[in-house]
Amino acid sequence: MPYQFGSLWWGRDDLIHDKQQQFVERDNRIGHPLLSVKRDELKSRLDTIPMLVGTSGTNLREEIRQNCVQVSGLTLKEPEHVTYFGSIVDPGLYGFADLLDGINHKEHSFRRPKKTKMDTPDNMPDRVPWYELRVMHPNQDKPFVNADERKNLESFCTCNGL
Repeated sequence: MPYQFGSLWWGRDDLIHDKQQQFVERDNRIGHPLLSVKRDELKSRLDTIPMLVGTSGTNLREEIRQNCVQVSGLTLKEPEHVTYFGSIVDPGLYGFADLLDGINHKEHSFRRPKKTKMDTPDNMPDRVPWYELRVMHPNQDKPFVNADERKNLESFCTCNGL
């Protein structure tokens, strides 16, 4: 399970709000990216993994944005998009069970199509979105930060005592 320092995940907003009360949960958002700052090994299933929540930075003040860890290309669809981690400095503590939930379920689940007389492209099964099956899951497009982003993460953690 990729929980180590610099690993990237997606978490449902309700879970993030449970772990980080200062995170604002809104009805029009489903999930946000998470970035692990766990430096040591897991000791048991009761251990937690500290993670920073990411944001597009649209509503961040410039001084806050500049202090964040910037990570590009979380999705293949938007390789140039920058996500800002650390606008909420204190990481949320995610349990082993939360992470395990992200890899235990089937990787590809589909909805059964409506019954029709023929198999047409309109009648192909739909993939079930991740957030309907689990509370979080590893980022498959970019599992870890790159070398430069890792240096910035190290610096952020040092400056903030993480």
